[in-house]
Amino acid sequence: MRPMFSFVVSSFLLLGFAGIAGGCDKNHAEGVKLLNDGIEREQLGDREIAYALYVRAHGVDPQNHRALFQMALIEMYDRGQPDKALEHLLAAEQLEPTDRDVLYQLGRYYATLEKPDEAKALAYLDRALAEDPNYAPAMYHKGVMLAARAEAKGAAGEDAKGADKAFREAIAMDPSYAPAWRDLGELYERYDQQAAAADIYTRGLEYADDVADLYNNLGMLKMQEDKPKDAIAMFDKAIQQGGNRTDIIFNLAFGFVAANDVKSAFRYLGEYINRSGAEDAENVKVAHLLRNAMLEELQKERMKEQEGEDKP
Repeated sequence: MRPMFSFVVSSFLLLGFAGIAGGCDKNHAEGVKLLNDGIEREQLGDREIAYALYVRAHGVDPQNHRALFQMALIEMYDRGQPDKALEHLLAAEQLEPTDRDVLYQLGRYYATLEKPDEAKALAYLDRALAEDPNYAPAMYHKGVMLAARAEAKGAAGEDAKGADKAFREAIAMDPSYAPAWRDLGELYERYDQQAAAADIYTRGLEYADDVADLYNNLGMLKMQEDKPKDAIAMFDKAIQQGGNRTDIIFNLAFGFVAANDVKSAFRYLGEYINRSGAEDAENVKVAHLLRNAMLEELQKERMKEQEGEDKP
């Protein structure tokens, strides 16, 4: 239940874009203004209005590749229309083939297909890095692709080493970029190096102490070490940072099961069942079975307490 990606939207970088409009024609200047107006609306959460402004920006100035880029981000991440996003990204690339953000998002697109196109994904990510050698998200996703390739082969090898290197380089570029810490640790877990993984998560929290995944992964390692109380502490911190994600609630419930805290386990299993969606069907069945067994245990405890209270 660990998410393998996060995406970076670089809209906030564009507000200074209007500065290039000084010597340009009226249409270009109007396109830049509409683009920046759209970015401001998007930052306020008005994505549909923002999208309309981006369409207008590109209509006024067909050379405005950043308008196409912003449209692609909304299509990809808000509307769930990756094919439409690809159309916009390819058009933006044709207009400006050296824009690192366009290249990066094209790499992301090919990396996240149901059957990823590794060659295209890595080629675009490498091109983004050629334009900006310190672009941590591109380096991180290069690591993701190499780690997936290594996992598909079922053995550590050059791809795993490449993923290790890419994640570490992403961290060096931006130590606060938590996905790189998370995936680097998970890479080590995959090859049964749990102590190294725990050290990576712990060091990651020194730079990003508000990241639920790092606490959650540490909690899972504590469960493997048969240290449920330590695991519960980690899961609790993960919930504080993770907005009550169902996977973390599920893990916390099992922490309490392992710690023989029946009341708390019963409570969190119920919370998990109430919050879960259709995608959690199998885990919900397990939660129901455990909760029913615990209900019997709790009823026995209540009966004993009542018997004690009834004695003179």
